Amino acid sequence: MAHDEQRWLSPRLQKAAALCNQAPAASESPLWLGIDLGTCDVVSMVVDRDGQPVAVCLDWADVVRDGIVWDFFGAVTLVRRHLATLEQQLGCRFTHAATSFPPGTDPRISINVLESAGLEISHVLDEPTAVADLLQLDNAGVVDIGGGTTGIAIVKQGRVTYSADEATGGHHISLTLAGNRGIGLEEAEQYKRSHAGEIWPVVKPVYEKMAEIVARHIAGQGIVDLWLAGGACMQPGVHELFRQRFPALPVHLPQYSLFMTRWQSPTAGGKKRRGCMQAELQTALFHAFDTLNLQQMKSFNVPPVTLHGVGALAACGPQAQSRGLRHLFVMVDSFLHQAGMTAGLERSLAMKGIAMTLWPCPAGEPCVTDVCAAVAQLRDARCDGVVAFGGGSVLDAAKAVALLVANPEQTLGEMTEHSELRPRLPLIAVPTTAGTGSETTNVTVIIDAVSGRKQVLAHASLMPDVAILDAALTEGVPPHITAMTGIDALTHAVEAYSARHATPFTDSLAMGAIAMIGEALPKAVGCGQDLAARGEHAAGFLHGGDGVFQRRAGGYAMPWRISRGRRCIFRTVCQRHAAANGDGV
Repeated sequence: MAHDEQRWLSPRLQKAAALCNQAPAASESPLWLGIDLGTCDVVSMVVDRDGQPVAVCLDWADVVRDGIVWDFFGAVTLVRRHLATLEQQLGCRFTHAATSFPPGTDPRISINVLESAGLEISHVLDEPTAVADLLQLDNAGVVDIGGGTTGIAIVKQGRVTYSADEATGGHHISLTLAGNRGIGLEEAEQYKRSHAGEIWPVVKPVYEKMAEIVARHIAGQGIVDLWLAGGACMQPGVHELFRQRFPALPVHLPQYSLFMTRWQSPTAGGKKRRGCMQAELQTALFHAFDTLNLQQMKSFNVPPVTLHGVGALAACGPQAQSRGLRHLFVMVDSFLHQAGMTAGLERSLAMKGIAMTLWPCPAGEPCVTDVCAAVAQLRDARCDGVVAFGGGSVLDAAKAVALLVANPEQTLGEMTEHSELRPRLPLIAVPTTAGTGSETTNVTVIIDAVSGRKQVLAHASLMPDVAILDAALTEGVPPHITAMTGIDALTHAVEAYSARHATPFTDSLAMGAIAMIGEALPKAVGCGQDLAARGEHAAGFLHGGDGVFQRRAGGYAMPWRISRGRRCIFRTVCQRHAAANGDGV
């Protein structure tokens, strides 16, 4: 492919660059138009039937941000201006145009702009696929670093088998440059282009982050080449950085890579117009829309059974019996076990003739070693279900244990959101604190004791079968723990409301949680015996947990083993201390 690049790709890209906003090249063959709406620029390119660029219009524009057209009328006006310029230069009228879009965004965003400018759509494809088609790749990776996002695609046997889009691109480079030089964003955009050779030390960390993101996406894909594309790749130093990060892969960066997706869009559109009937084109378009709709679909999952109320713990035995369970592995906070707080749980199970093996969990966040020890004990006891009785750490550990017992051939670190796993053991979650809402989420967080890093696993199998919220169980929680778990839950609710993956349902849950926690938390801290306040408190955490993990908002996970609520208020405490003491701490 490197030879082919020199033979036919580079000359065409050079020609496109030479034609940018200049007089068109002569051509008597049919012409095809492609229009690309980028975060930093809008490019319209015309090619002939041989794929040779004939005319190019480019305008630096701020009408798109992170794949979203935020200035719709500005975008339409710009496209109309390009269209008028090209039609006047070439002496013809364009009625159709091809376009491309970042993976993970709705293609209708670009289509609506072009249709409003008076054009019909001849072809639409995502940007990494456009590059893959252009280069005729086989078993390679494509990294398209655009103005707002970085698109990553894996190509196997000429077909895109995987694609993703990360919200890091040229716009973030401009933000970094603006902060470093103390200038405005628009000035930073201009400075980035005019002083590209000087800014590398400042912007290099952003590209290093991009390279690490790419490494995560291509890991284990078995590709033999890596191709870079997009305007942000033209920054001097990018090619060498990627070559050093991926020494085992040939890393290719064609000259004038800014025009790669722009050139392939009209070329692909022309091929479709020549080689397809209109019905086939519509089928291909609808298939693309269906695929993207499935990728963007937002799901909402909660435990099949959620029981809430003072004394609800009594339902644990009946719930286990209704599922045919005979011997439960009860994971309990060691402090609660020593304090005798499991009596109600033991009584509920005994009344239904259900045996139990008690496993006291060590204090603090669960680690891989503790989870593995619990898995071994569960197997020895031949338990057929798991009960988690304690705070968020106990619930997280129980989720991992129930899943690992059923999947002994995999470690927690090897599992991903998309892993095909056997069903875990039945799981009943009984929280005794209110903070993470772990009893209603499909996420577990386990610490690797060796590295100190947190392993976060989100998988549908981690959702408990039953969640029992009994406010009486939180009555004896000390005020400072109630406060810390309350701040934790409030942070989750705020994260859920401000997360990127929005749904009206999770917004309502998050706002409800914020209101309930704001009203109930001071009462629960001030008077631990106020069961009504603790009940509202727990319900607020339930809603906050639902919202945050359905929206995939993530908090800042520091490596130190201190409570998340304490971490969340740490900065505020330091600021108040500095203001009060004037010591600059």
